[in-house]
Amino acid sequence: MQSLTRDALVEDINHFKMPAMKIFAMSIKFLKEHFFEAVNKQTTGVLETDIRYVITIPAIWDDKAKHFMREAAIEVGTGW
Repeated sequence: MQSLTRDALVEDINHFKMPAMKIFAMSIKFLKEHFFEAVNKQTTGVLETDIRYVITIPAIWDDKAKHFMREAAIEVGTGW
């Protein structure tokens, strides 16, 4: 298995490769936006700065992979 680092690539079923950082950052961004949208449908007055995001990372991941996830979260502005 390839180590999860900033330079890691992810290959899809058609053998198209993309940077893993971009995929993880896009996924985190989608979850963040979807969550905020759901909150705003249920209540009013909640600002994005009122929210503290927590991303859990498996303990078995090495330090490089943990750092990778932190960078991906920072890239989309989770305030980590």
